[in-house]
Amino acid sequence: MRAYVPLLMLCACFPAASGGPTSGLTDDTGLTTVLSPTADTAESGGDTGTGPDDTGTSTTDTGPPPDLLLADGDELSGSYHVGRFEVPVGVTVTVTGNTPLVVEAEGVYIHGTLLADGQGHDGGRGLGAGRGHGYETAGSGGGFGGAGGAGNDVYGAFYGNDPWFDGGASVHHLCDPLGSGGGEGDHGRGGYGGGAIRLTADEIVIDGLVSARGGLGLCDASFSNGSYGGGGGAGGLVELRTAALTGSGAVDVSGGSPCDDSVRHAGGGGGGWVVLQSPGPAGLTIDVAAGAGSDPSSEWEPAQVGRVSIDGDGDGLGEDEELALGLDPENPDTDGDGIDDGTQAIVVCTNPI
Repeated sequence: MRAYVPLLMLCACFPAASGGPTSGLTDDTGLTTVLSPTADTAESGGDTGTGPDDTGTSTTDTGPPPDLLLADGDELSGSYHVGRFEVPVGVTVTVTGNTPLVVEAEGVYIHGTLLADGQGHDGGRGLGAGRGHGYETAGSGGGFGGAGGAGNDVYGAFYGNDPWFDGGASVHHLCDPLGSGGGEGDHGRGGYGGGAIRLTADEIVIDGLVSARGGLGLCDASFSNGSYGGGGGAGGLVELRTAALTGSGAVDVSGGSPCDDSVRHAGGGGGGWVVLQSPGPAGLTIDVAAGAGSDPSSEWEPAQVGRVSIDGDGDGLGEDEELALGLDPENPDTDGDGIDDGTQAIVVCTNPI
C-alpha cells in the first residue's frame, strides 16, 4: 500500500471560513496543496534545469506533469495535478483523510475502483447531520443531496412531541462537499457520510466504479429491546468536469442504511450529489439512491434520493437551479460583477442579479 502525502503548500485561494466552493487545487483548509506521486509511479519526462528566459529572469522548466498509475491498495488524499491519472482493471484505490480528493489531469481513466465510501463527516456531524441521542432513541439519517430519514423516539420527548427525530436536511455541495453523518442512537453510532471526489480533465473514461457512498449506522445486537441504533450517513459528492465523458461503468453516491435489525427504527442517509459538465453517456450508471430505513413499512419520513446536476458553465449551480433563479446557465457570472453565480447564490447569499 502506498500513501501519497503533500509536498508543497502554496497561497490561499479562498478563506477557510468563507464556506466557498473549492476551486482549482484548493482544499477545504483554504490552502492550495500540490501533491506529487512517489518516484516509482512518476515519469517526469522533461527538462528540470533552470536558466534565464528571454527577459533575463531565471525560470524553472518542470516539463509536463507526471503520470500517476495507481496500484491495488493505494491511498490518496488531497489534490493532484498530473498528466494521466489511471486506476487499472482489478485495482481498488481508497480516498482517505475525510477531505475531498481533487484531481486535475490531461486524462482520467477509471477501469478499476476509486472509493471514498464513508470518508465524509463523522456520525452526528456536518451541516446536514442526523439527530438523536438518549434513552431508547434511534438516530436519524444524515442529509446531503437528499434529506435523511427520520429516527424514532419512543417517548415523543423531543421536537414538538413528534414520535421521531427529523432527518438531516439536504445541503448544497457548494456549502459543504462532504456527506453528513447519521445521528447517534441509544446503543449505536451514526454512519459516516460519503467523501468527495472531484475530477477535471480533457477526457474522463469510467469503465469501473467511482463511489462515495454513505456509511452504515451501527447498533448493538446484544440488547434485546432493540437498542435503537445510529442513522445512516448521507452519500457524498462526485464531480466530473470534462467535455468528453465516456465509459460503461458506474458512479455511486447512495446513502447509507442503519443496521439491519428491523426493530431499531433508525433513519437511512440521504442520497449524495453528482455534478457533471454535460450529460453522461448512456452506458454510465449513476446511483443517487437513499439509504433504506430499518423499518421501511413504517409511516416515518423516509430518506430522500440525491441529485444529479448538469453544470455546463462551472459555477457550481445546475442548469435547473440557474433557470429557477433567473440566471444564465451558460454564463458563470450572469451580472458581470466578478463573482460567480454559485458563490453569490449559495455562499454569500446575495441576489446574483
